[in-house]
Amino acid sequence: MSGLWLARRPVVSFRRACLSLSSTRFASIIRKPDSGHSPGASNRTKLPDEPARTRFAPSPTGYLHLGSLRTALFCYLLARATNGQSLLRLEDTDQSRIVGDAESRLYEDLRWAGLSWDEGPDCGGPYGPYKQSERLPIYREHADRLLEQGHAFRCFCSHEDLAAHQKESLQSDGSGGLYPGTCLNISAEESAERAARGDPHTIRFKSSDTPAEVRDIIYGLYRKKNVEDHFIIIKTDGFPTYHFANVVDDHLMKITHVIRGAEWLISTPKHVELYNAFGWKPPKFVHVGLLVDANRQKLSKRNMDIGIDSYRDAHILPPALLNFAALLGWSPSNPPRKGVMTLDEMVENFSLRFTKGDIVVNMEKLAFFQKKHCQLLLQDSTRNTKVINDFMVAPLAKRIREVQKSQQEPDSTASAQCLGAMLADLVPSLGSPLAQMTGSESEVEDYVFRLIKSSRGYAMDVDETIASNRYLLWRIPTETLQTTYKTMMGPTKSIALESQETAPAQLVDHFIRRFDKIDGQSWDTVELQRAVDDTVKGKKIVFEVEGTDGGVDGGWKFLRWALLASDPGPQMVPLLELLGKQETMRRLKAAQEISVS
Repeated sequence: MSGLWLARRPVVSFRRACLSLSSTRFASIIRKPDSGHSPGASNRTKLPDEPARTRFAPSPTGYLHLGSLRTALFCYLLARATNGQSLLRLEDTDQSRIVGDAESRLYEDLRWAGLSWDEGPDCGGPYGPYKQSERLPIYREHADRLLEQGHAFRCFCSHEDLAAHQKESLQSDGSGGLYPGTCLNISAEESAERAARGDPHTIRFKSSDTPAEVRDIIYGLYRKKNVEDHFIIIKTDGFPTYHFANVVDDHLMKITHVIRGAEWLISTPKHVELYNAFGWKPPKFVHVGLLVDANRQKLSKRNMDIGIDSYRDAHILPPALLNFAALLGWSPSNPPRKGVMTLDEMVENFSLRFTKGDIVVNMEKLAFFQKKHCQLLLQDSTRNTKVINDFMVAPLAKRIREVQKSQQEPDSTASAQCLGAMLADLVPSLGSPLAQMTGSESEVEDYVFRLIKSSRGYAMDVDETIASNRYLLWRIPTETLQTTYKTMMGPTKSIALESQETAPAQLVDHFIRRFDKIDGQSWDTVELQRAVDDTVKGKKIVFEVEGTDGGVDGGWKFLRWALLASDPGPQMVPLLELLGKQETMRRLKAAQEISVS
């Protein structure tokens, strides 16, 4: 039986990306890595004793994607699990990359996912956060401090000079060239004078002669083989670079734990050197594994197929997507229901037990979580839940109305294009809509909810849900019932009812007489279960089929043919309850006419 739902097209289309940074590359530059099973590693993965203060710091340059949602979720879970705070910061210093309404789209995606953010110093409200572009004087103040202390210097090299140096280095030794140190020896007086008269310049950090060490909760002790370049911290336009603003903001926001993708581990020594230069204590670093496809290629942020809007458009439940994202690299110790968790349960079970190395994304697991979270939501006997209405009932009811419109306008090219191939091919096999599907919008949605509930919330595509439930929404055409009857009866040699040989039409009459005894007001689970037990339970109906000995229990199969033309569907009692007495009796009588002919 079908239910709800994945997209009409694959939610994610993985493409090969050239930016892959595999765990083997990390292995070549990690010094003395700690084993994931060592006592030290075990201690590292425990939650901190003090409240953690985390931040989610996206660059609002495009869609929130699966990897950034996972980062946001881990930051949220760590803060909530320790009674700490999670803050939202927009890293928008690269103004050239911000496109259109990227910021508002980011807020929309976060709200949809159900993640909220605390208020905090310099952080505004939950969705009115701290923006780096509004804090330029603060970065300049801190850059000036490094200049005064000799940890930074102004660089007046032109872009053309640096490009020429890089080209020459590539040709000579293939290195690409570090900064040649041209402006390192300019005196403080000359540097200040040239800056005062408006000479274009950047501010560069004076990196240490010794590679900095990073202690990471996942990767252990990490150090690059080579020293850092004298990297830029303030650009010619006065904006800070990512690395500089990141460190200043994390310190001023009192961030205790930085959670981000493992691709940032290679840049972390820069950040540690900045912390050291300011005399600040670095936060704890947690670099989680890269998300890769089945070909071990990194999922790309620029691949719009993995934008959160794709999942929203596909009617994926937010709790299902969060559950899916949480287990991409996190290993809870004793998860409930084999890993199926609500957001509150994730908080309750959270730890820092993350997988080291790349994480292969398996979209089949998303379908599993969709199914399970549908079931959790449908345990409630009512449909007065916004998530159920918005993600289950409304999309299915809307799509059903589109199919009904196409039935009324069979020659309309627009209707066919709107439906797509699957439903366009389905339309000719449909009879008239059930009475339950011709009432008011509220009545139709009530029936759709009951259909979803009877299907036990199996997660599938909306169109496939309609196709698999076609005869719970439309009547069965006579020719379809005839064709499926011949298929069912083809290998059947004889039928026995209560050990007495009987004709197919008499067998249908057996069902009609028993179900007709139930008053329409008593057409409920208890009475229907009794009727089903009386008619088919315990091999009351036995089919002698070619190639079998002793006959087979055929009552269930025969009754399902009469009610659904042998389509799969809910269990028998929920099916009868959903159809109602009037439609059940109509179908049984139609089946009787077919079995007589």
